[in-house]
Amino acid sequence: MSDMDEVIEFVARYVLAEHEEQVASFTERSYPRYTRTQKAVEAFFAPRVTQGFSRSAFESDTYFAQFAPKAERLAARTLFAVRRYAGDPSYGDLYRAYLSGNHQGDAGYDRNVYVARLEGAWKIVAVYGLDPDDEEELWWDRMRGAQLHDLGAAAETRRLTPPSPALHRAEFDGEG
Repeated sequence: MSDMDEVIEFVARYVLAEHEEQVASFTERSYPRYTRTQKAVEAFFAPRVTQGFSRSAFESDTYFAQFAPKAERLAARTLFAVRRYAGDPSYGDLYRAYLSGNHQGDAGYDRNVYVARLEGAWKIVAVYGLDPDDEEELWWDRMRGAQLHDLGAAAETRRLTPPSPALHRAEFDGEG
């Protein structure tokens, strides 16, 4: 299996674990069971990078009544594409995975997770979110993790599922 295939499999497992954790955050009344799903997601991240979400151990019946319907609208993110950037000074090969939002029907970019091999294991080293207010160009903001700068042209691209919005599709079809 190539490194690209391993990264795609790693990101696919992350997406499923993240979805399970998000649903549990709104529906799982047992805090220990919820925290198991949260820890499963955190295992995908490099040290000092967090997933960015948690809930209180003391959520009320009102919380669950309010948020259980939201859980029904959640969907696992779609993995659109992965690009490999060679020669990053901190990580060597760095992989950028393009993901959709986490609601049913989300058909465009929402997140990028950057993956690198750290001490022999794949880890998410940064998460960037798409600025939803910019409709003219794709503008990514660092949400957590490494501050990445000009990565140059992608050395390799694997396109999996095309996004729907025209601006996103143009980037998907481009060289990146």
